[in-house]
Amino acid sequence: KKIAVNDKQLDIFLNCDILIAKNLFLIGQGSFKNHCIRKIKCPNLAKVEDDAFNSAGFLKQIDLENVEVFEECSLEWCASLEKIQNNKATKLVKCISDCNSLKKVIFQQVDTVCSNFLACSDVDYLSIPNLTNIVEEADNEEHEQDEKEFYIPSIQKIKEKNTQKLIQKLSYHVIEDKSSNETKENITKLFSNKTEIKQVDEIRQCQMGGNVFVPPQITQICCKLKSGNIRFIFGQNVTYLGNSAFYGYNRIKKYHFPNLEVIGKSCFEYTSVESFIAPKCRKVGDCAFDICNCLREVIMDLHEIGRSAFSFCNLKHFFAPNTQRVGERAFSKCPLAQVDLGNCQDISDDVFAGCHRIVELRSGLAEDHVLFKNREEVLACKAVQVLFNRDLSKFKKHFEVMRQKQKILKYQLMAAKQLE
Repeated sequence: KKIAVNDKQLDIFLNCDILIAKNLFLIGQGSFKNHCIRKIKCPNLAKVEDDAFNSAGFLKQIDLENVEVFEECSLEWCASLEKIQNNKATKLVKCISDCNSLKKVIFQQVDTVCSNFLACSDVDYLSIPNLTNIVEEADNEEHEQDEKEFYIPSIQKIKEKNTQKLIQKLSYHVIEDKSSNETKENITKLFSNKTEIKQVDEIRQCQMGGNVFVPPQITQICCKLKSGNIRFIFGQNVTYLGNSAFYGYNRIKKYHFPNLEVIGKSCFEYTSVESFIAPKCRKVGDCAFDICNCLREVIMDLHEIGRSAFSFCNLKHFFAPNTQRVGERAFSKCPLAQVDLGNCQDISDDVFAGCHRIVELRSGLAEDHVLFKNREEVLACKAVQVLFNRDLSKFKKHFEVMRQKQKILKYQLMAAKQLE
């Protein structure tokens, strides 16, 4: 029996990571909007309606091979989605945007796309062998000049030459590393009399292809950067990042600030940052990394964590043993399994609101604290004194050796049977 679902029916799946629905043929308007689902197995899915997965930021994998219709914004802001492979659709409207982790995008039968069908997205590999027509679609929103670059997609490789010629009519980025010691020396000379970056143009002067080298004399960044073609920023002696410095309009993946101490409010809110390394950072302001669905790696020595500082981040483990204060909803909606807050006792009661896993928490809280009790929005945390590494990846080499031995044994058995 074929089934269709809408947002009300999906309420029972709000706390699910994986949904298997082999007879599902339609996903209705807004069904998984703002949902935390990570994987959907639905081989017979045929139609995805408007906003079906809009802002499903943790969705990494879904069967789309047999979808015939992708409606407007159906895959908008699916920041963690890695692959789109489809064999049935023939036309694409503005259905894919703000998808920052796409390794492969393949549409076997599509012949027509709208001019902004990959807006704000990052694609490693694109294949549309039957593409013959690009329909110019007017953008009803007015954008400032420095925002326009953000909306241009990056496409690293296009398989077909004909497709490449057609896509070239549109604007798209090819991100390259143009770093060199000579360029770094020139940038350093250019900022010889400055200690702070206040203007976006100054960041541009530090750009080397897809990388930004912040000269060593710069200690503060307080501009509000809007960018679509920067992927990595390094600032050796930066100690302070101002409020909203990288808010929203950029697709930077990695940051490395060896001497950073303070991060301002909403500094990286609503961005596609994946890795943030600042081993001396002690304070993150309110909403500093709010709705950073791709953020998986954080290295900091935090003492103070602001309100909603890491809400809706893709963090599974968080270690800050010197923490002294944690604000409201600091880790809400995160898929956390383990959190180390040392001996901290100043922790908000709703710090893990909306998290649907049992979090192993090391802290200074008493065992009868409300955090260790089940409530309406929060599962009870598990108080632990020691956090153990349960990541099976450390056994990967051992499993690989076993698999190779099994293959050899299999060949030997086959050879022995042939000799018989």
